[in-house]
Amino acid sequence: MTEISDVYAKALYKEGMSGDEIEKCRDTLLNNKKLFECLCSPAVTKSEKHRLTKSFFSGSLERFLNVVCDNERMEMIFEIFDSYKKISLDKMGIGTAQLYYVSKPSDEQINAVKKALCLIEGKKDFNIELKKDLSLIGGIVVKSGGKTYNRSVKNSLDALKAKLTREVSQ
Repeated sequence: MTEISDVYAKALYKEGMSGDEIEKCRDTLLNNKKLFECLCSPAVTKSEKHRLTKSFFSGSLERFLNVVCDNERMEMIFEIFDSYKKISLDKMGIGTAQLYYVSKPSDEQINAVKKALCLIEGKKDFNIELKKDLSLIGGIVVKSGGKTYNRSVKNSLDALKAKLTREVSQ
C-alpha cells in the first residue's frame, strides 16, 4: 500500500461507510470495465465522471469517488479499498498476513501460525491469505505488518551458502 492510498482509505473509513458498500462498489467497478476505464481516463471530463458516479453510486460513496476522480487517483481505487479493509480489520483487532508455501498447509498449521502472530502482534485474530510459491523449495514464509518470518528451505540454503562463502574467503 502507498501512503496516498492510506490517506484516501482513512478518509473513506471516517465517512463511516460499511464494508458491504465498499465491496459492492469494488464489484461494480470490476464487472463494468468500461465504467472503470471512463473514470480513470484523462480524456473524460470531471463533469462527465460525476454524471457516471451519480448513475451508479449514491451518497458518501458517490462524493468520495468524485474526489478520487477529480484528483486523478481512480487507478488506485482497488488499492484504496484494500487499505480500507486493512484499517477496518485493524480497528477490530484483526491482523492480516500472507503465508507463502510450496505444499498447502493444513488447517491445524494455519491456526498455529495465526496463534503465533496473535501473540507476537497483539491481535485477537488474523486473516491469512495463502499464496503458493514454488521458489521456496519447502517450508513457509509469513509476511505481516511489514515483518517477514522466513522458515523456507530456500532461505536456509541461502544462509548456509553465505556462511560457507565467508569461511572459505577467510
